[in-house]
Amino acid sequence: MVVDKNIKEGKMEDGIKRDKILYMSPLKSLTTEKYEDWKIRFPNKNICILTSDYVLSKKKSEELSKAHIILCTSEMVDSRTRKFHSEKNYWLSQVGLLIIDESHILTTERGHAVESGIMRFTKLNPKARILFLSATMPNVDELGSWLTDLNKKETEVVYFTWRPVELQMNFLEYPLTFNKWGREDYWASQEKKREIVIKTVLSKPNEKFLVFVHDKGTGRDLIRRFTDKGITSHFHSADLDQKERLEIEGKFQDKNNGIKVLVSTSTLAWGRNLPARNVVICGVHRGINKVDELDVIQMAGRAGRYGIDDAGFVYLVIPQMTTGHWKNIFENPRPVLSVLNNKETLAFHALAEIDTKNVRSSNDLLNWYSRSLAFKQGDIFTEQNAQALSEELFKMEMIDKNFRVTGLGKVSAMMYFSPYDIDAWHINFNTIFEDNVEVDDILLSWALGDVPSNDMGYTPKPLEQEIRDFTNALKERNIFHPSNAIVSSLAIYSKISDNDDFPAYLKPFSRAVGYDINRQVQALSMIDKMYSIWEKEDLWEVLPSRVIYGIPEDLIELVKIPGVGATRAKKLWQKDLRSAKMVAESSDKILFRIFNPSVGNKIREAAKKLTQK
Repeated sequence: MVVDKNIKEGKMEDGIKRDKILYMSPLKSLTTEKYEDWKIRFPNKNICILTSDYVLSKKKSEELSKAHIILCTSEMVDSRTRKFHSEKNYWLSQVGLLIIDESHILTTERGHAVESGIMRFTKLNPKARILFLSATMPNVDELGSWLTDLNKKETEVVYFTWRPVELQMNFLEYPLTFNKWGREDYWASQEKKREIVIKTVLSKPNEKFLVFVHDKGTGRDLIRRFTDKGITSHFHSADLDQKERLEIEGKFQDKNNGIKVLVSTSTLAWGRNLPARNVVICGVHRGINKVDELDVIQMAGRAGRYGIDDAGFVYLVIPQMTTGHWKNIFENPRPVLSVLNNKETLAFHALAEIDTKNVRSSNDLLNWYSRSLAFKQGDIFTEQNAQALSEELFKMEMIDKNFRVTGLGKVSAMMYFSPYDIDAWHINFNTIFEDNVEVDDILLSWALGDVPSNDMGYTPKPLEQEIRDFTNALKERNIFHPSNAIVSSLAIYSKISDNDDFPAYLKPFSRAVGYDINRQVQALSMIDKMYSIWEKEDLWEVLPSRVIYGIPEDLIELVKIPGVGATRAKKLWQKDLRSAKMVAESSDKILFRIFNPSVGNKIREAAKKLTQK
């Protein structure tokens, strides 16, 4: 095995022995699986894992230095190579073999981090060998040639189309329903897809199913429906901790008992080795956006595991009249193409290279790009392009005239946000904080949501009236030109205003705005401290809870009580229990009118502990 050989025969070159193995994959679930497997496979080797679940502490850094095998997610490798000098990640120089699993991720929306990480790693450690692993990479020769360009080593391409277990594809079309504006009725389509999933699972009562969904709402609803029909099921998502994931996966692997249906988001799509004879994919849209076709192919690939099944059965739920289209996708998957040459993406990585001082001029920027897969594939990037990008970063106050990163630019580089989003937040919050204007929920929602990454390019017709009302409210507050990201601003407002009158069409957007709110507000706090000096720490402290729970500011203290969410906080407020102290001191008579005695006692005890702290 190539891993055994590299550990045993790690070469001493330039005074450095390169006997470490660095494994990277796109998902922490896959990285964790490999970690658990390799601890058994290599019992006498030091094995270290580094994903978003782990803090890069002094102890972890020591583990990385001593490890024979290191397993990371793709973004973690990108981040560690960025901070090679500042974090003293010198263990990267001791890597003799970099294994990149599911390497076709290069062509997905997350591929730019993989590409930049590989570029930087080969610059830091050109002696290391690189191994690409993929079952979905038609243009293997081109990728092999790029690797040779990066580290000057001859690349050997091993290409097979054979699959050890036959895959039988079934395309299940659902009828489209149209609303009064002539657009697809989102909720009607959701219902049709879910009905087909339930019917498919019921058609094989003695077999297990892995059901993929593209949003958590659909996953939870399917679990409820399976439970109502007496079918043992569980929901697998990124919300689970490692122990919970392993427990659920173990139950699903139990052939005779355990879980009959495992519903999962994409956390089980990329490389996970679960025995799933039957795979159902509930649609090809996430909200109103199309799911990347490679994600769908990955999900389908989970059906039929070698040594367990004689065949795998895939049931892909798709809109009517699209079977021919999806058959062609599976028969002719698109080539792996770089996604680096995108305005926002390119500016983000260019800023990171300037921050690490690998790029100190426009000419350096041009040289950096010339090593990319994008350049290899013919994407034009000239001296004029490099100069224009540099000027753009200067205009946005990300860098100064001497090609040094400003405090604003450091927020983008450190927090992994597009400089265009950071620039928009800087401008938006400067606008609403100036002249001591009273910042209400409408202004706050606009400033947080109106950034380029939220710009859909259009405004949905079903929300035209709500958008018009929101736009007029902004005009009254001297905000005259909101972008097409106004849907996100409206979604934020629907959450923090505690308004139940918004249409159902807005709900997917309202759920989405809370996914990354903690990191967004952390970035805003850093902009405040490191550059703009707004002195709004009180706002940054309460804003995430307001968006996550969908509550006005008055209820913030109540949701801090363990076991109290938005619904319970509102009930307490209505009964004039408006602080943790008041809840802690409340009588049975009052509290048990709101909750049953068991729940009421637990909440009161939690409030007491909170007030004592």
